[in-house]
Amino acid sequence: MNIAEKLLPLALAHQKADEYTAGRYGGPVADTFRGCSIGCTIWDAKKLNLIDKGVLYGDHEEVANLLFGGVEQIAHLQDAIFEGLPSKDRPTWTPRLLVAIKKAPSKINWQNVWHKWATWLMNNLLDIPDLSEDVQQAIRSVRDLHQASFLGLSVDEEDWREAAEAARAASRAASRAAEAAEAASRAAEAAEAAAEAAWAAEAAEAAAWGVSYQQMADALIGAISEEPNEDKDTP
Repeated sequence: MNIAEKLLPLALAHQKADEYTAGRYGGPVADTFRGCSIGCTIWDAKKLNLIDKGVLYGDHEEVANLLFGGVEQIAHLQDAIFEGLPSKDRPTWTPRLLVAIKKAPSKINWQNVWHKWATWLMNNLLDIPDLSEDVQQAIRSVRDLHQASFLGLSVDEEDWREAAEAARAASRAASRAAEAAEAASRAAEAAEAAAEAAWAAEAAEAAAWGVSYQQMADALIGAISEEPNEDKDTP
């Protein structure tokens, strides 16, 4: 039984009891817990003795180590998508994500999941009408770096830094499309180094004016579901 499979019954119990709450990591109430997707996941992991009891309820790194092979960007996406979804869809998000993780290959490449999702986001931003050429080029540059990383090509921190700066410059020069360029900048910064992983959530939030959180949720589930097992022989 993998960790997601162990956590799933507890997540479903939170859903049934209407304990998922946006806007705060949460805290215990008697023998139960009310909080966001990250907070409830940490509470449940503590309950199952999967992590130390002293872990804070907003510790994205701990959730990343528990569920996403240490790729903290995906834990921030888990959080941002939960907060951004319509209230009627929030209670189902964590169980849905855990089901996808439960079904995923045991040797899934979580970095590839992150890069695939970010590539999808950049492509969707490019579909927004009336973007200036500078903004389109900034988004394409970030998209191409994520795509190259997904394909296993070498991308160094300077490449990410330059792409992020170009996107920031396009954001400053743009008006209507500033959020699209800002989302591209954040997606580059999130990939630059582990210390910047929280920018993944900022990328999602900046993109939300043109791409719905439901679409983001579907894309993340799809990226997990489609990722092959690294140990599986390729034909």
